[in-house]
Amino acid sequence: MLYIHAKSGTVYQMDPSPASSELEDSTHAAQRLQEYLKIRKHQGKTDWVDVKWRGGVMPHPVQMDGCSCGVIVVEVS
Repeated sequence: MLYIHAKSGTVYQMDPSPASSELEDSTHAAQRLQEYLKIRKHQGKTDWVDVKWRGGVMPHPVQMDGCSCGVIVVEVS
């Protein structure tokens, strides 16, 4: 799951399987988001283009057995 928190300029890429590379993956996703927004700037869309995006890690539930999937509920406030 990719979670973009605009107020803090942080991108979180969360994997339900236990992964040690979430910070690296989130940082890469933040770089890709920045590249995408720069491309949109050329089309006249400038929202979020000046945000300095960075990757982050957020605590979340992980799947321990490889088969019991669940739903992650996110509240936007």
